[in-house]
Amino acid sequence: MKRTNWNLFAMLIVALVLISSVAMARPTVLNDRLTVDTGGTIDFFGKLEIDSVEVTASATELNYNDGVTSDVQTQLDAITGTYALLTQVWGSAGVVGATNSLVNTVAITRKDIAGSTLADTGLLRIWISETDLGAASTNNIETLILSTGTAVQTMTANADYKYVTSTNGTAVATITATAAGTNYLMVSDSSTVSSGAVVFD
Repeated sequence: MKRTNWNLFAMLIVALVLISSVAMARPTVLNDRLTVDTGGTIDFFGKLEIDSVEVTASATELNYNDGVTSDVQTQLDAITGTYALLTQVWGSAGVVGATNSLVNTVAITRKDIAGSTLADTGLLRIWISETDLGAASTNNIETLILSTGTAVQTMTANADYKYVTSTNGTAVATITATAAGTNYLMVSDSSTVSSGAVVFD
């Protein structure tokens, strides 16, 4: 064939490949473009336009939408309400210290970073120590009993627990000492540690 015929033949092959690979209604070829009934065009240099706007996304990026059956933004808006607000992610559990005889009751409340109560179930680590923010210890402690929620793991009996609060975000620690003195109750919500002095007299 002559060179001109080879060029026409090559263009015909490209057009046939494009026609067979584009899943749109009734494409037609005009000049150097493949025109589709939906308003999209593909030229022989691989550029895709829809309503005269060039599509610059790669095939991989376009395939991210595979299986999408409705507006993506609407779907995102619908699920944002199920996640914690940023101010709720990092909190500081509230510990109210107590002074009593050899039995003290301490209130524990889940709180967000702004200090507002988080009134829902949460996992806390609760332990007692001889020093503020110290290691768990049963020195001077006869019992540490947690109530209103559920203990999920005993780290050290009567000293250190992983505990799920009640549905209103609270727990109660009842501490019985063997003698007068001061111990400290610590509570961690995995981001911060709060503590309160527990004085036995």
